[in-house]
Amino acid sequence: MPPVTPRYPGYPLRVLLPAVMALVTVACSGPEVAPGERIYLTGEGHDGRVAYRQGPRWLSRGQFGCAVCHGADGAGRFVQAGQAAGAAPAITARALAARGYDAAALSRAIRDGVAADGRELSYYMPRWQLDAAEMQALLAHLDGL
Repeated sequence: MPPVTPRYPGYPLRVLLPAVMALVTVACSGPEVAPGERIYLTGEGHDGRVAYRQGPRWLSRGQFGCAVCHGADGAGRFVQAGQAAGAAPAITARALAARGYDAAALSRAIRDGVAADGRELSYYMPRWQLDAAEMQALLAHLDGL
């Protein structure tokens, strides 16, 4: 019996290749990051980079959020940038509660640089300009640290 010649040469490849590419794309894309976690890790809100009024200039040169100083786990860390160096405190839910922060006090610290006890925070603590939805998302993420 003679070999069967397909009616449409390349048909299996034309059908399978897009399907394989779609599967590879889905497999490599990874899980979606929650908005609060994205702000915390990269400083990116729903419209792109979150602006800040005060803080180190180098912060605007990359995708830096809270984690660059406070650590991805919120446990705090020693930070050195050029001549400036200091300790960024822990901002886990437990650490914040121990220092008297509730949602309103934490929002004030993030936006205005005022600690729960009323003192002004360091110049190096950015005064983030988050909208209400971004602030809620960030507070929810911090509550989970």
